[in-house]
Amino acid sequence: LQSFAPSHMKKVPSAGHEALSELTSLCPQLSIVTQNVDGLQQSTWTQWDHKSRLIEAHGRVGLYRCSSTNEDEDDEEEGTIESVKGEEERKGECPFAEDRVIEPTQFTELEQVQLGHETSDINETPSETPTTSIMKKVPICPYCQSDCLPLALLFDEDYTDHMFYQFDKLQDWFDEAEVFVFIGTSFSVTLTSLALQVARSKKVPMFNFNTHKDMEKAATKTLKWNNICGKAEDLLPRLVELVKSRSSSKNKATNM
Repeated sequence: LQSFAPSHMKKVPSAGHEALSELTSLCPQLSIVTQNVDGLQQSTWTQWDHKSRLIEAHGRVGLYRCSSTNEDEDDEEEGTIESVKGEEERKGECPFAEDRVIEPTQFTELEQVQLGHETSDINETPSETPTTSIMKKVPICPYCQSDCLPLALLFDEDYTDHMFYQFDKLQDWFDEAEVFVFIGTSFSVTLTSLALQVARSKKVPMFNFNTHKDMEKAATKTLKWNNICGKAEDLLPRLVELVKSRSSSKNKATNM
């Protein structure tokens, strides 16, 4: 769990992140699916509608979910909670297992410190305040008291295991896409395989922004493949300027 703490990810959005955010304002139909769990794309200085136009398909560092499963929980005498918050919380099931997200502030301050989160002044005596962030106990779910997991897709999990991954929405985006743009991916996970499969069946163009060319895919006749070689922080700002230039030229032509 400590490996997923924000304190281990002291990074800021790059020029590539900023350019992507700016592109969403220039291209109203552009949506972004990220495999990254660092939360940087939604943290750019450039303001954009990340709540509706970004899917963090592999989760996000610093958020958590309950490890309990909502299967075979028919025992009403044990493990149930009479008072629930929200209509979606059914008796006997933990809403944080599949539907809702646990924020760090829902843990005790001691748990937050051990997880690597910044907290306000802890109302404890110096001897009680932890001097290190060594975790002594797994944080517990504030709802059902089960152990918690980081909200990041693990190798033995599926994209449908939690609503945060928005897999149904992702599939809709893929089905409606007129072009696919891949940025810095190794094409080694299910998500990119699914995107390639949809793009091939729809016969839509694909653009691969990467530090190396994928000649195998470029040689595949069933793929409309285009390699753009270089670093994202260099290429994407140039793409923004190109889109602005073409948009300006189009507007001038319209007004003539």
